[in-house]
Amino acid sequence: MTGVLKIKTVTSLSSGVLTDDVINVSGHRLGTREIEESISSHPNISEVAVVGIEDKLKGQAAIAFVIPKEASNTATLEAECMKTVDSTLGAIARPGWVYVVTALPKTRSGKIVRRALQAVAEGRNPGDISTMDDQTVLAQIKTIIEQSAKALKLVTLNKLLLQPNHWGSFSF
Repeated sequence: MTGVLKIKTVTSLSSGVLTDDVINVSGHRLGTREIEESISSHPNISEVAVVGIEDKLKGQAAIAFVIPKEASNTATLEAECMKTVDSTLGAIARPGWVYVVTALPKTRSGKIVRRALQAVAEGRNPGDISTMDDQTVLAQIKTIIEQSAKALKLVTLNKLLLQPNHWGSFSF
């Protein structure tokens, strides 16, 4: 009897996180679980999810979605989360963005739907989300990402406008 033997790798679950969630950032293979654990060690973090999104320069970039324990104390939370990752895992594992959210997309059994988070962050259709407990969470996260992008564009534009003009010696 001839044929092809196919072996399927079974992903194991540990603490509700897939062990094969690995992203490639500038040639470094990073586990999203380790980044999540690092961010979770921050005293004001209740829950966190990390996904990898496409990045033209690095291949992939890690982004984090965090739910704070105290919603009133979030002004510096993004920078604090990045600093926490820097000190525990190193700068290469630092998320490119940390979004403070009120909820994460979960199935009815409580598992975080990371593929939907990744799709929304990349501006793609999340696909079938019928198993999600609260389907409005993705719309809320999309709004937060869009607001952050607009704020970043304003900051970048202001920096460009405030830079000195070095063309003074040229006549137009």
